[in-house]
Amino acid sequence: PDDPDNYLYMSLGDGGDADDPNNAGQDLTTPLGSILRIDVDAGAPALAPLTNPFADDMGPNEDLIWVYGLRNPWRFSFDRQTGDLYIGDVGQNEWEEIDFVGSTSKGGLNFGWNIMEGKHCFLEENCDNSALVEPIYEYPNNANYIKTLLGLRQKKPDGCSVTGGYVYRGKHITDLYGRYVFGDYCTGKVWSIIYENGR
Repeated sequence: PDDPDNYLYMSLGDGGDADDPNNAGQDLTTPLGSILRIDVDAGAPALAPLTNPFADDMGPNEDLIWVYGLRNPWRFSFDRQTGDLYIGDVGQNEWEEIDFVGSTSKGGLNFGWNIMEGKHCFLEENCDNSALVEPIYEYPNNANYIKTLLGLRQKKPDGCSVTGGYVYRGKHITDLYGRYVFGDYCTGKVWSIIYENGR
């Protein structure tokens, strides 16, 4: 992605089986389930920028983490005009989500996996989401999609695997200007949303 600060950003899924049994999404001692922010110009090995949110931690991985609580961040990008970061995070059972990190953020945001899937409690019916950041957009996924293919449901699904996209800053489609365009791998649907003033 076109990072706004000349650091390398890279995303890692939780690396586990269903339900994230190793709790990687909520474990700051592993880089899994996170987006990392790395200074590749600092020599070998690459180092964490001192402005990373956990740069003062003594562990081998915490200092590299920019944001965490992600299941499978499949494509992320920066708005080339504002520097805002958009993340398409693939859900497990019920919800696909788009996460957002504003350009003025200091990082350290927890997007909730595996406590939450989208805006919904995942492992427990009444979870504590007070310290978590909800996605700016979600849509229903996999379970309904597969059942529809099998003829067990009538409702046409929205999809089963979000694919993150880009904020359109081109000149040819004026109605899309400033909108985040993304799609779904399973259905081939493409949507656009606009995120302004926190909504």
